[in-house]
Amino acid sequence: IGRYLYFCLGVFGLSLYTTERDLREVFSKFGPLSDVSIVYDQQSRRSRGFAFFFQLLDSEG
Repeated sequence: IGRYLYFCLGVFGLSLYTTERDLREVFSKFGPLSDVSIVYDQQSRRSRGFAFFFQLLDSEG
């Protein structure tokens, strides 16, 4: 059974109109992404201008 590590990258200063799809298009060029999460304000439901990317890395390779 292999072990897996997740690489997490935060990206800041995003436009309020940036979508998860936009981010996947740009950052998938660097490898497959496990998840993309834009952070939203709970009350206004607008983007807070930053996101996190998660990439699964094989620790054996």
